[in-house]
Amino acid sequence: MEELSKQSRILHSAIALFSKYGIEDTSVNDIVKYAQVAKGTFYTYYKDKNELIFIILCKKYGTMLNEILQESHQISLDEKRSWKLVFVEKLAAFYKQQPQILKMVHNHASCLIKTKERRNQIFSYLPSLSEFLSLFKKENEDIEQTLKRVLLLLEITNTVCYNALFYQHPDTIENILPELTKIICYA
Repeated sequence: MEELSKQSRILHSAIALFSKYGIEDTSVNDIVKYAQVAKGTFYTYYKDKNELIFIILCKKYGTMLNEILQESHQISLDEKRSWKLVFVEKLAAFYKQQPQILKMVHNHASCLIKTKERRNQIFSYLPSLSEFLSLFKKENEDIEQTLKRVLLLLEITNTVCYNALFYQHPDTIENILPELTKIICYA
């Protein structure tokens, strides 16, 4: 139980410090000091800071995406609207409310999808994914091709939202969202 407590303290400390100071400005030393554990304890659980970042992002991003998938699915049924369209709208609205999560995802997206194993870890938080993928599946296309296209569309959505929210480029999120949803719906 003591070991779980230490690992949990490291994880919660990292989340608190990353949120307050940013990932780049938070060191392993900062995390262990805040968690009140020895530096060696950190390395018992995590290879390095990047592994810890991945674990945090994987859980937060996967859980967040699943919640948005489920909520957007229900809204699409209730309002008889395209699930794809509602998903993009809900994702953009979430990012607008939680820009720090978008910033973390944008800055560390490569660590999220670096390997198939890492993608599968994120997908373990997404029980609604297979049903959502079926909306994008084209005739004579295997699921891997569909998944690649959905990941690309998700990356496009994240990048457009990031640029619109942080730089108002190519426009504000409110003005660019209709164009973004058209692109996603036709994919």
